[in-house]
Parts: sequence; C-alpha cells; structure tokens
Amino acid sequence: MANSLHINERQTYCHFCSNDTGTPTAPGTKSWWQTIRSQNGVRFGVIKATEGISYVNPYAQSAWAACNAVNGESGTGLYHFLDWQYSGTKQANHFWSKVQSLTNPTYNIKGSILAVDIEEPNGSSSTGTPSVTVVNDFINELSAKLGGFLGNLVIYANKDT
Repeated sequence: MANSLHINERQTYCHFCSNDTGTPTAPGTKSWWQTIRSQNGVRFGVIKATEGISYVNPYAQSAWAACNAVNGESGTGLYHFLDWQYSGTKQANHFWSKVQSLTNPTYNIKGSILAVDIEEPNGSSSTGTPSVTVVNDFINELSAKLGGFLGNLVIYANKDT
C-alpha cells in the first residue's frame, strides 16, 4: 500500500495512511494540515494507526499530533484496517493498545473519531469466518474497552463490502 490521502467530495474530511514502504513528507506537520484545512475546507482527519494484530503505522503519532493541533480532539481520529486473517477481538485489542500509546495521556479517546476500515468484497474472511462475525467481534471488544461508549465509532467501507 502506498501513501494515500483521500479528501471526500464535500471536502469535510481527509484520511492519511502510510506503510513502511512509503515515507510521508508533509502529513506529519501542522502546516500541512493547516493548508489542507484552509484550501479544501477539511474539518477533520483520520489517520491509519494499525492493521491486523501487529502492524503499527510508524508515522501515525506525528500525523495525529499535527492534525490534532489544527483540528482539535473532536476533529482528529485514528483508524484500524481490518485484516480478515485474524479475529476481530485480537485486532480490537491491538488497535486499542496502540491508540492509547499514540495519544496524549490526558487525551479523551471518547471525544475522538475511532474508525475501522472494512474492505472485503466477498462476505467471508480468509479464515472462513463470516466477515460480519469479525466486524462484530471488533466492535464489541472496542465497545468494552470504551465502557460501552461507541458514539464516535465510524465504519469505513467501500461500496462492495
């Protein structure tokens, strides 16, 4: 997966992700997020934090801090890319532990946008577990971590999922 930046049609949000093969030059800076906000009307950003049960975006912390400095806590979020090889529970635990370590200790995670990126067009995971089970397990585990609160959870999916 290469670096990617997506700004929706209404220009109200963007999301940035990167993996070890791509090096972002600007999304980790406050000036980059200020430019995106002023030129495109972007009101919040969501940064890829994790994928599966082990991957952590090495640029997530700097991108989160920069986006948060421009958009504030309610305008900054983190997302997990669901990997169908693993249980939703294990992935939620991985995401939760990394979200806590990426954010400021005084940061109110419940005030943030937390998202799960679901891209599975065939309805079942590579393990044979139906996709809906993996997604439900992820959401249920994340809900437990948040004390039952899911007010800012976003499910991000393509039209074929």
